[in-house]
Amino acid sequence: MKIAIIVAGGAGLRMKTPLRKQYLLLNGVPILAMTLQAFAESGLFSRIHVVVPSEDIEFCKTKILPLSISGHEEKKIPVQFVSGGKNRQDSVCNGIMSIENRDSLVVVHDGVRPFITQSKISDCIKAAEKHGAACLGLPIQDTLKKVDSNGCILETLERHSTWYTQTPQTFTYSLLRKAHEKARKEGFLGTDDACLVERMGVRVIMVEGDKLNIKITTREDMILAEMISANLGGSNLLKNLLSRQEKS
Repeated sequence: MKIAIIVAGGAGLRMKTPLRKQYLLLNGVPILAMTLQAFAESGLFSRIHVVVPSEDIEFCKTKILPLSISGHEEKKIPVQFVSGGKNRQDSVCNGIMSIENRDSLVVVHDGVRPFITQSKISDCIKAAEKHGAACLGLPIQDTLKKVDSNGCILETLERHSTWYTQTPQTFTYSLLRKAHEKARKEGFLGTDDACLVERMGVRVIMVEGDKLNIKITTREDMILAEMISANLGGSNLLKNLLSRQEKS
């Protein structure tokens, strides 16, 4: 069984808007709805757990979910909304604890990465099925410098062995839960789930991602997202909605 955890529990402070970033519109469609649709229509998952602020659950059920799940009622994938935590790590942990089937393969994805493709989701899953842990990422193309607290360059990092990480990140349920429990017990706060697994001495396989799979966290990201969406001809979700309106 494959279960997706879509993490959208953030307040979106860096976006500096009254509306949380995951609900901002791209081509008239909420970002979270676009992300959720990509997973719902992939045909890869038995369940999807969406982690959002507790006070937003009813809003997401009535406003986001109907836009995200298309098709006939009998084909819809069960979607469960889970209350988020005080930070991303806590939110993912809440999502893990909401999963009943402990033999699952768990795919964790940022709710504000709406341009994830089904092929990349599938690639990440296949790598995790083989190795137990995998995440998407891209090789660094720019030259990287390590600096001190004063901004002085200490060294130039080897570019050929440096990647930046994306989501989804995929793990067996038992491995991901152990990693989170260990981090919580030791008071460790990581930047992603892969680093929690890495610190257990477990190898995480990097799978090449997609440059368009951006994480929308700032106003500049939103401008780029609007350009990507326009260049792609609008989201599939928007096309589906317009098609339904024309038929009605």
